[in-house]
Amino acid sequence: PSPYFGGGNTLRIGRPEHPKFDQPSGHLPVNMPSTHAARLLDLFHAGKSRSSVKALREGPLARIEGHMNVNTASRDALRSMAAGKLVMDPKLSKRTSDVFDTRMAPAVSPLTTLSTPTMSKESDIIADAIIRGRPYTSTSELACALHSDGKQVFGNAFLYPYTPTGKSYTSQLQWSDSAAEEAFGRVYEASTTRSRNYRVWVVGQAISPTTAISTNPEVISEVRRVLTVFADPGARETTGAIIPSNFRVISLHENDF
Repeated sequence: PSPYFGGGNTLRIGRPEHPKFDQPSGHLPVNMPSTHAARLLDLFHAGKSRSSVKALREGPLARIEGHMNVNTASRDALRSMAAGKLVMDPKLSKRTSDVFDTRMAPAVSPLTTLSTPTMSKESDIIADAIIRGRPYTSTSELACALHSDGKQVFGNAFLYPYTPTGKSYTSQLQWSDSAAEEAFGRVYEASTTRSRNYRVWVVGQAISPTTAISTNPEVISEVRRVLTVFADPGARETTGAIIPSNFRVISLHENDF
């Protein structure tokens, strides 16, 4: 039981975790507690959670072709996954007053448009938090990516800007679970922690023989090639297990460098 959480909330995946399951708080992603709700992402997948099509939301299989490796992606690539307006809550709004009138609910301003947290550019905070938490052994650990102040970055109202009156959205922002978790959903669904695409640099040199007097050989000729290769697992067992004999490495592109 908790005086702060409950009453119809969904599992807190993509937002700061329920304190009873988040011990110790402020941990790095690699130290995510086994009781953290986001650990369920390693076991279950409910399809494309933000799709408007029911069949896609309930998809039984999640494939990772084209997903971005968060352990090696550039900062700009990470920003591109999270950037954009929040659209999951059509009634997103903020209170105009903290004074409660017994005759009605607190006054609410017109609908508020929010995007993922920013510093100087879209999604900088999220990209920096992901980089700060590397390496990740599982995409579920993204839920524990920390801001520079030690607080979880996803679903954290403290990261949103201040209102003209000086009050932060923390005390005024009203959002549903789906809106609070949307930024995490964008990043998680486009992420993986491993790749099957690699870039290989090869340098071949012909050198002159060395002698006892000269130990620094002269390079007579040199060839440099860079290859983009794909590790193709091939046809698998019905269980999804890789069949070693079907595995092969395919060269997609090569060039001099």
